[in-house]
Amino acid sequence: MITCILYACTLIPIVLQWDINTIANATLLVEIGLGILMMISLAKIPVRYPDAWGKRLISKRCPTGIYYFFVGLAFLVQFTIVANSIASIRPYIVIVSVAVIVIGYFYSGYRMKTHEISVPTLDDSEITEDET
Repeated sequence: MITCILYACTLIPIVLQWDINTIANATLLVEIGLGILMMISLAKIPVRYPDAWGKRLISKRCPTGIYYFFVGLAFLVQFTIVANSIASIRPYIVIVSVAVIVIGYFYSGYRMKTHEISVPTLDDSEITEDET
């Protein structure tokens, strides 16, 4: 099934006779748009998991303010790439891409609420002194 979906997604630009720049910008729009959502999630880590943030092994000496600075910088870079992609492609491609992401977001939220899928969570009780 997934192979058929990937095949259809590959054929759509060819059938619509898009040039390579349109295909690349549409791909960047989706990929970097999802990257922006990841940057927002990364910015929430110190607030949502303060104990785990305090016990982190990687970059423990990095102050939280510097962490926020680099996450913000990454967000700005990715936002600039998305803005460039939006300016370079046709409006209907932007509308369809954003609509698919929004529909997918709400559909995944619905699936999580109906317990059709489970998302693992990080509990502070799972972090032991042996792991730190």
